Amino acid sequence: MKTLTNQYFILIMKNFNLPTNLKVALLGLLFVSFILSCETEQMDEMPNALAKSQTQTALRLYQAADCSTDCIEADIEDYFVKSESSITNPGKSSNEKTVTYYAYNTPTEFVVEVIYEISGGNANAKADFVTTINGTVWEDYEVPSGVSIIHTYDLTAGYDQCEEMKFSIEQTALGKPIKFDSTYNLFAVCPDECEESFSYELNEDSSYTFTYISEESLEDAEVKFTCPHITGFYSLDGKSYDVNPGKGQGAPTVLTYVGDIEACTPITFTMSFDADCEQNAAGFANMFTDFKVNEVSKKGDAGNIRIECNN
Repeated sequence: MKTLTNQYFILIMKNFNLPTNLKVALLGLLFVSFILSCETEQMDEMPNALAKSQTQTALRLYQAADCSTDCIEADIEDYFVKSESSITNPGKSSNEKTVTYYAYNTPTEFVVEVIYEISGGNANAKADFVTTINGTVWEDYEVPSGVSIIHTYDLTAGYDQCEEMKFSIEQTALGKPIKFDSTYNLFAVCPDECEESFSYELNEDSSYTFTYISEESLEDAEVKFTCPHITGFYSLDGKSYDVNPGKGQGAPTVLTYVGDIEACTPITFTMSFDADCEQNAAGFANMFTDFKVNEVSKKGDAGNIRIECNN
């Protein structure tokens, strides 16, 4: 940039037939442009910790939200931002400084961004910062006015909704220190949207695979298969079942599985049956007639599994 400015200077002084006052004005503009370009180059060389503000992608207000009902999308950078500013005028000087923080959580991190600005007067003092998040401390020195510092705290997988984060920020230099002590309640990731469904399919080895999708996560869900006409069954995917063989002629056998079911994630059950063709004289055996989750039937339009018997 310096070489280019020198070239323009020679060009204006030698090759343009302009009034002297106009030449001076043009040279003044070139000088200002040169100074600004140098400042830009210096800013580009700042360490990553002194990056420009990134809060433009986080637009929703924390104070207007409720962490127990609101949530953040996993793939959309639209977070709930808590912000606070403090302005001080050091002593009797006309110089004034402003420190502002922005705090929010993403699906994987809690973020605290701090911006230091000399908002009045001609001071050019740089600032020192100590930022603490849940006991983890960061120290930043010689931070120029107009530059932000950003620190992130990794969240544990499956963090609790409304889990509290404690953080503090202390700034020194240019008069009286500025300090913030605050908390932030985390927002959970919005659950995937899906429709509840149940289906089954016959496999090549004559076994059956049953598939269920729940709209919500269920802990220790009780899953029951009603199997009226079987003498035995085989679990082919490692799942364990409690067996209620029924009492007396015609009483159905009920297979019960207990386990967690994750929302919008298919859970499958693969098993084969030994048909009981002796329970009735109708010439068929109903090996499966119902599928229940926590005592509610989820079978829907799926048909019974029935085989013909050769009595």
